Amino acid sequence: MRAPLAFAAAVACLACRSDFPPSWKVTELRVLAVTLDPPEVAPGVTTHVRVVAVDPQGRPLTTRWVACPPTPGTTTPNNFRCDSALAVRGESDAFDLMAPMFPGAFPVIPVAIRVGVCAGGAITLDADGAAHCSGSDYREATRTLRISARERNANPTVERVLLDGALWPEDPPPTVPTCPANGTCQHPIRVELGAGAREMYSSGGADGGVTIPERITTHFYTTGGTLEGAARGDPTEEVTSDMQLKWTAPATAATVDFWFVVDDGRGGVTELTRRLMVGL
Repeated sequence: MRAPLAFAAAVACLACRSDFPPSWKVTELRVLAVTLDPPEVAPGVTTHVRVVAVDPQGRPLTTRWVACPPTPGTTTPNNFRCDSALAVRGESDAFDLMAPMFPGAFPVIPVAIRVGVCAGGAITLDADGAAHCSGSDYREATRTLRISARERNANPTVERVLLDGALWPEDPPPTVPTCPANGTCQHPIRVELGAGAREMYSSGGADGGVTIPERITTHFYTTGGTLEGAARGDPTEEVTSDMQLKWTAPATAATVDFWFVVDDGRGGVTELTRRLMVGL
């Protein structure tokens, strides 16, 4: 009886740890997003898929993917088979994928896109189709492509990104001073959405539902400094045209990368990247 008690105590201790990095801090290999452009397509139409994987150690990344449509003749469109003849495979972090001409009476057909990212090595498949990474780190992610013959969703548009109230260009990266330990030198970062970023859509239901606006959330990620939170989204009772968080620079000079993942909650995702030179 002592072994189970010891195991339970160890699990409880792990659950109580407080030294895990916050979700916005990129300290290891991460898959931050899998974007589809467009996120919904008609049968036979191509979408561009991009895997946003980052590794602060700068190791070479290998990406393998498989697109798994539902099994023909299934009674549910979510019965995916990644080992069927309809599955499509490849090895790239950016690729074009054509939606299959899937027969059936379903108004929307989902296709599961499963990706694996290996840092510092190659990905191989065993006889059962399981992936193995010859490097030191491996991450997986899944994204759904919706195939619809009717009205389709679009990715949210971003008008611009602001740092300290000024336009934050992709290149050249701006420079900000270092922040002394325990300093209060915060920099507001604002992601402003485009005029057509938030689409109207039907909430569904037997009576046709009601037409409502999308509620958009922006997720913030960085390799350095301190963010006051991980995401900003639309309030419950109103929608906003921009998302803002405050960021505090590190106390030592560094090159700091940022990623902003804008999600409309219906499959539309837009990702942007920015860089700052701190004290350099």
